[in-house]
Amino acid sequence: MDSFDGFKAQAIRSLRVADYMLNITYPSVKEPKLLLAIIDDIFVSLTNMINAFMVRDGRELDDDFFHLFSDFKSFARDLGFTDDDFDFIFRIHKIIHDHKQASVEFARDGKFVICLDGYNLEPITVEDVKAYIFKAQPLLKRLES
Repeated sequence: MDSFDGFKAQAIRSLRVADYMLNITYPSVKEPKLLLAIIDDIFVSLTNMINAFMVRDGRELDDDFFHLFSDFKSFARDLGFTDDDFDFIFRIHKIIHDHKQASVEFARDGKFVICLDGYNLEPITVEDVKAYIFKAQPLLKRLES
C-alpha cells in the first residue's frame, strides 16, 4: 500500500468509517468512549492523507509522526494547506497522544474526558467530533487535485 492511490483510498475509507460511527453507531449506543475511536479513525485518515502527498512528492515516509509532519509541512503550503490546517492535524494527533499517556479517563454527561498531567481535563464532545470530521473533509478533497 505504499502507493499514492493506496494511501488515498485508506484516507477516504477511514474518514467514512469515522463519519458512519458518529452518525449511525454513536446515536444507537450513546457510549462516549466511542468518540475517541472516531477521533482515532480521523487521525488514521489524516496520516494516510499525509503519506499520500509524501509518496506523490517522492519523499521518504517516516514512522515517527513528528518527522513525517515536519516533512509534510515543508511542502504542503504549495498544496494550499494553511497554518489552521496544520494546527488541526496536530490537534487530532495531540488528542490521541494524550489519551495514550493519560492515567485517568472517564465518561460523564455524554462527554469523554481525558485527565492530563496535573489533572487538567480534556473533554471530548459529540460536537467536537462533528467539527473534526467537517474540518477533515476538505483536507482530503485536496487528494483529488
